[in-house]
Amino acid sequence: MSNLSSLLKSLTSKSTKFNTPMPVYILSGKLEKAAIASQLLAMQQQGIQKIILKIDNSAVPTYPSADFFACLWQVFREARKLSMQIFFSDDLINADPGASAALTLASPALRMKYLSLARVLKVKGPHKFSHDFEESGIQYVFALKSKDRVLEFSSAKNLTPMLKNNQLKCELPTGDWRLFIFRECANIKPVGGYALNVLDKNAARAYINAAFDNFKKTMPKDAAPALAGFVVELPSVAPDTSIRGIPWTLEIQKKLNAACGADTMTSVLSLFVDGYSAKNGLIRRTFYSSLLDLLNANFIKPLAEFGKKSRCGMHIYLNGGDHYSTEHMLQFDWSSCAALPAVEGITAAAPFSGDNCISARLFADLKSLNARQSRGTVVLGRNRIGVGLSPKDIKFESDELSIHGIHSAHIDGSYSTLGYHSGMRTPANTFVHSSFYGSYQNFLSYLMRKQFCLEKTPHAESVAVLFPGQTFYTYYNPSHLAGYKLRLQNFTAVINQLVADSIPFNFLTEAMAANLTVTPKGEAIFKHNGKNRGIFKILIVPETLIVSKRLAALFELFAKRGGKIVFFGITPHETFEKGKDPLLARRMEALQSAPGSPVTTINKTDELESLRTVCGAALKRVVDVAVEGLVEKRILARVFSEGSFDYVFMLNKSRTESIRAEIKVNRDGFLYYLDMNSGAISPVSAENQHQTVQSFIYTFSPGEAAWFVRTGAKIKAPLKLEYALDNPSRVYRIIFKDEWELEPLDLNALPLSSWTMKINSNRDINAGLNMAYESYISVEHVPSTCYIALHRLINQYTNGPDSGVYPVEVSFNGVRLKPMQFFGRGENEFQETEIVKKLALGGASLFAADVSQHIKHGINRVTVKTFGSTYHPLLIKYPVYLAGNFALNRGNQGWFVAKKAELFKYGSWTSQGYPFYCGRAIYRQVFEKPGTCKRAILRLSNFDAHVVVRLNGKEAPILSWQPATADITSFMNDDKNKLEIEITNLHNNLLKMVNTPAGLLGEVFLDVY
Repeated sequence: MSNLSSLLKSLTSKSTKFNTPMPVYILSGKLEKAAIASQLLAMQQQGIQKIILKIDNSAVPTYPSADFFACLWQVFREARKLSMQIFFSDDLINADPGASAALTLASPALRMKYLSLARVLKVKGPHKFSHDFEESGIQYVFALKSKDRVLEFSSAKNLTPMLKNNQLKCELPTGDWRLFIFRECANIKPVGGYALNVLDKNAARAYINAAFDNFKKTMPKDAAPALAGFVVELPSVAPDTSIRGIPWTLEIQKKLNAACGADTMTSVLSLFVDGYSAKNGLIRRTFYSSLLDLLNANFIKPLAEFGKKSRCGMHIYLNGGDHYSTEHMLQFDWSSCAALPAVEGITAAAPFSGDNCISARLFADLKSLNARQSRGTVVLGRNRIGVGLSPKDIKFESDELSIHGIHSAHIDGSYSTLGYHSGMRTPANTFVHSSFYGSYQNFLSYLMRKQFCLEKTPHAESVAVLFPGQTFYTYYNPSHLAGYKLRLQNFTAVINQLVADSIPFNFLTEAMAANLTVTPKGEAIFKHNGKNRGIFKILIVPETLIVSKRLAALFELFAKRGGKIVFFGITPHETFEKGKDPLLARRMEALQSAPGSPVTTINKTDELESLRTVCGAALKRVVDVAVEGLVEKRILARVFSEGSFDYVFMLNKSRTESIRAEIKVNRDGFLYYLDMNSGAISPVSAENQHQTVQSFIYTFSPGEAAWFVRTGAKIKAPLKLEYALDNPSRVYRIIFKDEWELEPLDLNALPLSSWTMKINSNRDINAGLNMAYESYISVEHVPSTCYIALHRLINQYTNGPDSGVYPVEVSFNGVRLKPMQFFGRGENEFQETEIVKKLALGGASLFAADVSQHIKHGINRVTVKTFGSTYHPLLIKYPVYLAGNFALNRGNQGWFVAKKAELFKYGSWTSQGYPFYCGRAIYRQVFEKPGTCKRAILRLSNFDAHVVVRLNGKEAPILSWQPATADITSFMNDDKNKLEIEITNLHNNLLKMVNTPAGLLGEVFLDVY
């Protein structure tokens, strides 16, 4: 109890030093000094002293130009004046506009080389063969004889010496031959040029000199004090699935030769061609372990040494790679990197989620069990296709990771820009350029308290899941991914089932599992530095084809002594030492068939629900959740235990449904609700202040995370009645009427996505094409204000300061809004006219034409004409928008402009006339003060995405996530009270034309005490 008391005291103490999460500040252009100063000051006022600075190349000059550093140093100077610290981020994942892009473009020797299977040729021998290759970079040509569709590796011939000037001339003997053509190339990245060869020490030295050493030397003295260190996101060294290639260096070839006794031909064929043997398995395992060994020795170690030598903080993150895209990439056994103190965590170019965070969870477990850190950190809140995230979204993502015991340190609210220029697609940074920023301090405080709890409590579980890295290596064939994808899909299904059933577990690698100590009680103990780091009663072995002899013997001993083993999919039948091992297969079968065997085999994914039954008997669950129907799987739970108390962390995974759950407590003691937003603690019910509790009812709002503490004795810490709880001690509940006045504070918009197009040759100028677009708008009610906004054309900007020189004509109902101008005959810098005005729409600042006097009832025609060269025609890239104070209804012919409704109901405003609306809107309703009211708590059951509450013109503090409650007692008048709920949504519906729910999505309550 002393540990719990000190922990609770720390959560509310102002003197506690939390590991503060750092927001990402993205520099996107030559920002003015005043703009930079105001943005940094706004951050400081929210309690932020440390930031991660990133550069967005969309507006910043190219590295390493003088203008680039002029922008950069200005930020550092302003930060120094405010005593703020900056960690500069050089992103090696995208490499643009950082140092590595300039290095790889200037020096081909520093580019990562990939080996890929370019093609396979069929040749019938005997035959004098001659072939000219169109591909560049042909590196190897090997021939294998095929007999009855089976390749004979003993017949392999190296034809590479016969390849000259991209032409192959050879003579093949009798037989059916397959010629495997391998190509070596430096794969260019979609963003940022070529990938830097992080496996090479020369590349590492060049990069460190350019990115950090020269950076510090050129930094002005008045800016230097603001530099606290660097954040480096390393690229993945896993195979590149876009070209089906694997990293290939001379050092890797030497390692394969030394460790496996394999020449180049044997190594390459073993890595790319199906057909498993003990030799092939050894080569594949050696290759993939060599990748991380080289990364550690040649890149991570020099980075860490530079940080230590220069006394700069160096935060190093590994990239999870394409595991977060539609095409899964090889998953690594991160153990060698996780053991390095310099490597803090794992990151990815896309968001983590509870259904897809295996790489992060694996890395975190390895960090924890090896006692290097309490948990691996992640970069949190990456963008979803160019659209930022609200604090509510990022908090939910953080809570999903917390279910896995992972804490987050860095926050990237939107992978976007601070300066939003005309024509740019990406919206403004969520935290700085919107009303979301006002709630950032609450969000920061929540993360700090949560991370503090996660760091101070142990996470060892009684279920261990074997991560079958060696099996993944065995099945991974860059030229044929079907077998690998199937194994990975089945493995992911096991993990998702464990998470859905709230079964706590730890990952173990094959090497860690082989070193477990089995006790006479049937417990497997993992020790590190002489200390027990994990005690496991159940081993889950999914999709494991190959194990070491030591691990196979451990399975037998563990089962013999009463430990439970669950095999899923493949049962081990090969060993590292012998390859296919019939004896091992028979031993595993005997293990499963023995009378009363504690071994369970699950063969199909639809049988995985039995895991809960299998594991349930061995697990002493602190709590069980009982709800009606299948929604139980949506309440995820995780228990962190220490001594006589347990933290129970529960999350409603549904973002749309409230779930009423009965929580059954399986251990004697007292149960308390812990509010992570304030650090306060309260009993779950009035009765629980004096007696133990066996069960209680809790209603989870959509996406809500709730923390409970179970103790063996009463807590002596100060307790208070927590109004975040749906407390039954209230006198009564008032449900506000389903009739709200709604005032949109921004313009509604209709994206015109359906066009007819005509292409004509331009007769005025000898070369070029005219493009004529037409679209039609149906208007049932003529709005008082209406604009036509043309966002951008392919190859040229349409609006903005340079738009005058671009040949564009926009007409509405036959009225020319912007006349055609040809190259060389253009007007000066674009100026506002009586028709064309500046307009803010969806966070963008652009020019639009006022058509309020030209819009009419019925069908309205919009015409866009462009002129461009034949090789660079001007095409509409994004929808043209009709913006104004109107509503939209859906008819048989699509959307039409309609009159705004007077009253709105609960539910998304997207279904009430605002399907593409982006911005703020105020819901209003008047109510009378309840008669007997000592305390009045306003509750919002669901909303999206950001909320502000005002009563009688005064703002009442409320969170932008659940539980969203506001104490409005002191704001109420004795008679009539005017309630205003302001909702702000994100840019998805406008920019992506999706139907993301927004507004007051659920009922609003007033609980009277």
